[in-house]
Amino acid sequence: MFWILQRNFFNAQAFERLQDELQARGTPHAVVDLRMRERLPLAIETVPELDIDGPVFVLGSSSLGQAARRKGWTPGYFDQGLDYRELLQHYGDRMLNADAVVAPLDQAYWWRTRERLFVRPADDRKAFTGQVMHREDFESWRERVLALQRSGAWQALGGDDLVVLASPKDIHAEYRFHVVAQRVVTGSQYRLGRQSCLDARVDPRVRDYAQSCVDTWSPNPAFCLDIADTPQGLKVLEINAINSSGFHASDLGRLVRAIDALDPEHESRERHETEGSTP
Repeated sequence: MFWILQRNFFNAQAFERLQDELQARGTPHAVVDLRMRERLPLAIETVPELDIDGPVFVLGSSSLGQAARRKGWTPGYFDQGLDYRELLQHYGDRMLNADAVVAPLDQAYWWRTRERLFVRPADDRKAFTGQVMHREDFESWRERVLALQRSGAWQALGGDDLVVLASPKDIHAEYRFHVVAQRVVTGSQYRLGRQSCLDARVDPRVRDYAQSCVDTWSPNPAFCLDIADTPQGLKVLEINAINSSGFHASDLGRLVRAIDALDPEHESRERHETEGSTP
């Protein structure tokens, strides 16, 4: 598997850890910078021409994923099944926000029955950051977005974009798991209460719950699954594209090995190298 990494997308320490793992395994890779070819909103971000023969996996923004599709790189960027409606359909009561309503922003009236609500985008574009808002603050924000749209100004979010509205929930801790080929290969805690708290030690019950969710439904050959520990038990927070998700304290060696194994020729090559090293 040839890896393409986007410079300055991940934090410097994580990026260095990843490169160390790739080099230690002898995994071929390249680091690229995305360049803007036109002004927004018609921006096209390009990557350098690379002579690559075989499967390619990219790590970086969704724009790098779009570039991968234009170049025909596979497996490239995994972004299927990330719509929140699909999570609700497949995970049901396992979802932290099983009570969620999904609606276009200009028709999002569920908030009128709530003093406080959680709101986030329904898709994986991250047009805004999910957060808990008071009713009046949400209405003011919503009206600003719609007013900008009416003025003709370009923006990442519009009235016809789907948003998720749900009641606020208490969360004890949050975990991220990297899933490859329907198997949880590594993961870590990344939040304790409201504080960032990276810890590679994960309670087996949380990992087992994550795997049970994966066994229920996997949207892609590789993705990230976030799990919350709550007063109501373990719940699914969200699913993210593995190509664009932070590593936190996960074991990057395990992640690299699992992604490399998606290469159909990986198993035979590994066996050949092992046999060749046998005295």
